[in-house]
Amino acid sequence: MIEKGTKVKYIGTGVRKYTGQLLEVKSVGKNCVILYFPKADRHQVAIENGGIWKQESLLCGHSEVVEV
Repeated sequence: MIEKGTKVKYIGTGVRKYTGQLLEVKSVGKNCVILYFPKADRHQVAIENGGIWKQESLLCGHSEVVEV
């Protein structure tokens, strides 16, 4: 069973850069899994008059990850 904090293999093709990589699970929802990007790829985006947004996770379906 996939749980928060575990590592899973991303097999989806929506973000090919991460296909085949082990990523940490940020959270698990009813219809999706949210995965953290590798630490080197996490960053913040500042939008003028819009605040600062974290860019650190990937949203995908349960069929796009495999337990390891």
